[in-house]
Amino acid sequence: MAIKVHGSFVSTATMRVLACLNEKGLDYEFVPVDFAVGEHKKEPFLSLNPFGQVPAFEDGDLKLFGEFCCSFSTCNYINRLMDNLYHMRKSFVGASNNFDFPMSLYFLSQ
Repeated sequence: MAIKVHGSFVSTATMRVLACLNEKGLDYEFVPVDFAVGEHKKEPFLSLNPFGQVPAFEDGDLKLFGEFCCSFSTCNYINRLMDNLYHMRKSFVGASNNFDFPMSLYFLSQ
């Protein structure tokens, strides 16, 4: 199942999540949430985030939401996902690629 990010391009919290996904080169689906018509305060978005805030992140059964918490948790999750993929690939192919600490986590800590 594909990663989905529900949010808005005017949201800095959403942009942090997208920066982390782009940095790792992961495929994802961006689902725009229109603030002008109040989509963030209506179903089905409220089933993802009962507080009605963006971003909301989905990867299969994993659902994260909130501003800083979602961004930080998502970056950590993506980093672990990439590390797992690296170890799997290394065991099968003998790859020597290094997945660095994401810069987006560095900026989140500032």
